[in-house]
Amino acid sequence: MKQKQKGLFFFLIMIFGGVTSSVKGCITQKIEKDTVGINYVEGLRQQKRKEKKMINNDIYLDNNDRRVKKVTVIEASELIGEMPELTIIDARSSMMYNAGHIEGAQLLDAFSDNTNKIVAKLDKNRPYLVYCTTHVRSDMLVKLMYLLNFKEVYMMDEGIEKWKASGMPVVK
Repeated sequence: MKQKQKGLFFFLIMIFGGVTSSVKGCITQKIEKDTVGINYVEGLRQQKRKEKKMINNDIYLDNNDRRVKKVTVIEASELIGEMPELTIIDARSSMMYNAGHIEGAQLLDAFSDNTNKIVAKLDKNRPYLVYCTTHVRSDMLVKLMYLLNFKEVYMMDEGIEKWKASGMPVVK
């Protein structure tokens, strides 16, 4: 009987020993796959950060790409007077727009759910002047327009508040 128990014991050790090493191998492979996956995802995140930085530098810091240009309130006023084909876009909410906007401005709320679809339908060859209250919403729209390869976009950097403070007209 003792010999049968001993044999059974060794049999069980061999089986569980093999299972244990198989499980250990699977766990090691899973950890390696997870590590590769994590490294891949982190690589994508770093690439996205670099792309965002590049876009920000191209548009706002270097301003080498002539498709997008920041302008002051005075420069925006001059553009409106000199370029009859200029489309003015107010990137604020409808409530802010109705409180007062630049004459001829079209409302395009940057925080709207369908903003991307609307912007994608715009004529990319026309010149655009985009503004909002400060520059948060207009910044979002201008970046989108840049990514969609619009040819000529101006962003009024100082916003409608500076426009009004400079004595420029608004309509309701």
